[in-house]
Amino acid sequence: MENYYRTVFEWLKKCEKIFGYDLKGYGKVRIYAFLAERFMSYWFKKNTNYIECPIIFYNLKDEN
Repeated sequence: MENYYRTVFEWLKKCEKIFGYDLKGYGKVRIYAFLAERFMSYWFKKNTNYIECPIIFYNLKDEN
């Protein structure tokens, strides 16, 4: 986790130099959170052994 945090914060600092902080509107204000969320799955797939588990939804309302 330490390696992930080090990497993501270094990457976000580079993004700050590009986008800055003068951001208006909900989507722009949250840009760094959105970027970090997208980066997480990329980083873990690239740097760890991971397992994908399917999520199955069962609609109980269809039961008679």
